[in-house]
Amino acid sequence: VAASTASNYNSVKNKANAFANQTVLAGINLQKSIDGSNMNISSKVLFYQAQPAGKAYHLAVYVVEDKIIASQKVSTASGTITNTNYVHRNLLRAGNASTYKGVKINTTAAIEANKRFDNTFTIALNSAWNKANLKVIGVLWEVPATGKPTVVNTVLAK
Repeated sequence: VAASTASNYNSVKNKANAFANQTVLAGINLQKSIDGSNMNISSKVLFYQAQPAGKAYHLAVYVVEDKIIASQKVSTASGTITNTNYVHRNLLRAGNASTYKGVKINTTAAIEANKRFDNTFTIALNSAWNKANLKVIGVLWEVPATGKPTVVNTVLAK
């Protein structure tokens, strides 16, 4: 994080523009349904372009809850301010794996163009969560053997 707001804004804007100008490698479709205390998520990942052997792709699905009304404390120079009716947006509730990268969806074989990977996930829901406010975010990651994973594409299912 740079010292100036303008510098931070320009850095984020440049990265977003670079990402937006890339050719779309793969698309994600998510469908969710709630059955009692479980959320069932079906995913379809379609690769538009062929990929060489050795590349690992992971799909993470994150269940988030929107519009949670709860206390929020903010520390200021003059003390702590508490807002008891703060609206929290899209708080992470659960995911399909123990790491942020989700689960691996492919083998190490080459991926041909128009290859589709279908998966289903069942996630247990806490009874305190408002089911009407749950959404699912899907993130497709390219995960190299060494180095940092990169985001390939994302999707939101309301």
